[in-house]
Amino acid sequence: MSLHLAPRVHVTSSIRAHRQRDVEVLEKGSEFNFAESRIALGKAFGTRKAQNALTSWEINKVDAADMDQSVSNAIIEQVEENTMDLPTTEELGRNIQDERPIPKHNATASRVDEVYAREDVISEEEWESIWVSDWVKNGTVNTYVPPPLL
Repeated sequence: MSLHLAPRVHVTSSIRAHRQRDVEVLEKGSEFNFAESRIALGKAFGTRKAQNALTSWEINKVDAADMDQSVSNAIIEQVEENTMDLPTTEELGRNIQDERPIPKHNATASRVDEVYAREDVISEEEWESIWVSDWVKNGTVNTYVPPPLL
């Protein structure tokens, strides 16, 4: 037995009756793009509901190329007029920052425990419900107070 290298042959099948048509289509280029092809298929083979939706879409389609310059200017003016009172990004950022539930801090504090007042962080009701608060009131807890910052 002897093995020989064979050339690779690429084989495709095609219908003889369609060969001429395929050549013409390739020379001319595709008539439709993808979206137009889908619309054509939907109109030809779609349900009545789908066909009505496609017809409605085509009727209501707005082509920007067909618009007159005055129409586009009117739209731009309306958008500018309606967005004039909208807050800027900086104002929105400040509003969000102000609405966050962060307690006020003491920027001039020299010790860590002076930065926030306990009443601003936790309400008196919640403080009374925490079981550690009894230890603090009775003085049985040794709280560590760090030395002042230099």
